[in-house]
Amino acid sequence: MKQPGWVRTGTGNNPWVLQQRSSEDGSEGAFLGSLPPGGEKLTGTLRSPDFDLPDQLEFWIAGHSGPTNQPPHGRNVVRLRDALSHEILATAWPPRQDRALPVAWTFSRQKEALKALGQALPRVYLELVDGDSGTAYAWLATGRFTPQPVAYPDDDAQTLNRRIASLAQLVRDFPTPHGVSQLQKVVAPTGSLAPATRALIAEALVTAQPHSSLSQHWRGRRNWHRWSSASSRSRLRRPHSLTRPSKNSPTAPR
Repeated sequence: MKQPGWVRTGTGNNPWVLQQRSSEDGSEGAFLGSLPPGGEKLTGTLRSPDFDLPDQLEFWIAGHSGPTNQPPHGRNVVRLRDALSHEILATAWPPRQDRALPVAWTFSRQKEALKALGQALPRVYLELVDGDSGTAYAWLATGRFTPQPVAYPDDDAQTLNRRIASLAQLVRDFPTPHGVSQLQKVVAPTGSLAPATRALIAEALVTAQPHSSLSQHWRGRRNWHRWSSASSRSRLRRPHSLTRPSKNSPTAPR
């Protein structure tokens, strides 16, 4: 029987995206979280495919549980549940900070006890819950699993492109450090970004940070037209310096 994929429950748009995040040990990695481009008001639950209960499961978690000057509300949480009974076997709460902290769940003793009783070892699943519809301090993210029990879900390509394109347009038209940071953290499955979306990302970063190494990289690319052609068809303007020839250019109008 085919193993089902990740299952989302909840109303409204999907909050779950893959993003690059930093951890307290200085490492970065892909995290599955509920801080999509454009805000954190979206809510929902995400259930992983079932997998065998490991001896130990280590991972990193970041995020919040309401404003830091108030008691945690407990509506954002990561759980491990029994696949048959749905009993909660382990729980992790977001650390109320943006940089991820480590979590370690150990099940070796429980597994030994079950074996001694002649009972079968359970299948389990991860449950990620974002129950906070607030506009700030209302998200969680988890990643860097050891072992990696299941593959991360692929976001719907059309939804992913729409989200990232909206964020890129916002950063291009109203550049802020926070917007640039969110755009740089976007992680997308290989081949899922449309050429027009890539053009928007490049245009936004060049416009927001004209003197950065990334902007110089895009300005120096000989195949810039490949990225901008789709953008032109979408009636998007490229950076001014890339579209108008200089007065000394042999192609400039006389």
